[in-house]
Amino acid sequence: MALEPILWALHDSPVNSTTDRMLLAGLAEKADADGTNAFPSRRTLARIALCDVKTVQRRLACLTEQGVITLGDQAAARYIPAHARPKVYDLQIPASWYGPERLARVNADRAQRGLPPLTQETRPALPPAPARTERSDKGKPRLGGGDSQSPPLPRPDFDRRGDCQSLGRGDSESRQGGLSVPQPSPLTLPVKETPTAPAARSADDARKAPTGSSARKAGGYAAPPDAAAPASATKSGKMPRQPMPQGQADAVKVVEEGWPPDLARLLPAHRPAVLWQAICKALDGGRTPQQLLERIQRRWWTHGYARALAEGKISSPVGVAVGLVRPSTDCPDPMCEDGTTLHTEQPCTNCIQRRADRRYGHAPTPGDTFPRPQWWECEGKHCTAAGKGPRPDTGLCWRCQDQAELAQIQHATAHLLTEAETAQQAQRLRQTIRRQRTLDDTHTEHTNRTRTTPDSDEADHRPPQTLTTYANHANNSNANTPSSPPTPSHTHDHPPPPPFTPRPTASTQRQRRVA
Repeated sequence: MALEPILWALHDSPVNSTTDRMLLAGLAEKADADGTNAFPSRRTLARIALCDVKTVQRRLACLTEQGVITLGDQAAARYIPAHARPKVYDLQIPASWYGPERLARVNADRAQRGLPPLTQETRPALPPAPARTERSDKGKPRLGGGDSQSPPLPRPDFDRRGDCQSLGRGDSESRQGGLSVPQPSPLTLPVKETPTAPAARSADDARKAPTGSSARKAGGYAAPPDAAAPASATKSGKMPRQPMPQGQADAVKVVEEGWPPDLARLLPAHRPAVLWQAICKALDGGRTPQQLLERIQRRWWTHGYARALAEGKISSPVGVAVGLVRPSTDCPDPMCEDGTTLHTEQPCTNCIQRRADRRYGHAPTPGDTFPRPQWWECEGKHCTAAGKGPRPDTGLCWRCQDQAELAQIQHATAHLLTEAETAQQAQRLRQTIRRQRTLDDTHTEHTNRTRTTPDSDEADHRPPQTLTTYANHANNSNANTPSSPPTPSHTHDHPPPPPFTPRPTASTQRQRRVA
């Protein structure tokens, strides 16, 4: 709340009526320093301006046409639910009204919010307020009674009986013989001939008749002195709310405290008449407040209101509250409470028969001009819920469908977990086989290398064969076989090549070092 918009609305706003000025003051109370983002509800403005909500709506439209206010950024009220969200208005306070210091402070605040500064071009001066229309009867005396400054006019003398004359304001006169109704309306009984009675003002002890003839009975008689005055209707045509006895008020209060928390937050603070009338009707039907509390909690879950609220499908919280508390009209038994008889706590026979009729369909009566929606019963196990309209393909109510979907999800989850565990076991098995193969290959290689090492050592320690050794071996062979030709001896000094020795590996060298 800022002070500048309030001062402008109360002192310098170009309006010519008290209602407009109070409406601007109500808007300025909720606006920022630059006059923007004002969105009080119409009820709040009606309470401030002491007028009706419809008047607030009309005057705001007129102020918008005059350019005193404009529609602002509606996103400022986006946190309010859509069904109760008011319009956002901007007060067109001229930039010249602020002055240099105030305007600099306001522009600094707008800069922090990312808005352009106010200038003479964006906020020009507003035209003066239009002149007020004077009353056509200004300065003229009022005719008839009711005004102490103007004398009443003389009453004319009527020769005809059964005539009525209302002269001026607050004056009424009824002649003898009553009122004559030439053509009675459907709600007005024909006037019968009645005995002659004195006029309403002829007797000293007669009650003063009201203005007009709507309060008189047929025949022109005034109401008796001990008759109770009828209740006057409000502007909307509805009868005012009558005070409830203390006991009934306490019972209604107990029922009001039993609304579900999610629904109680959506209900208006001022309960409408239709809601407390439904509660009183339920109490008059033979139910205690505790039984109504049980009915509310049972219907909140069984009738699907909790699910509808979670899905955002409840558009009328008051209608939901009335549906939770009002008596059921499906069963003619007054002791039936949603399919259960209260005094016996047994299933209601009428409801059982009605569910059976719904299961086999409803034969249209001769008076039906259009096909009625068919009733069907849930095919779920241990479920007796009934539905109205087209039967689902599964034949299950929404609760059984949720349970079936949950079971399918759980089954699919368990199957996926089993598959994941099987895949992990297969991966572990493959890793084990791969590791075992590696170990086997290593062991085989090690065994082969170990077997080759002794042969290599023996070849290294064998003495080298010289040319003399080969010559002696040849001579011995020739002596034993004289017929064979002589074997040529080696004439070169190079010895024969040594036998092949495998290259020692790292493991062989390590074993040699250990030895």
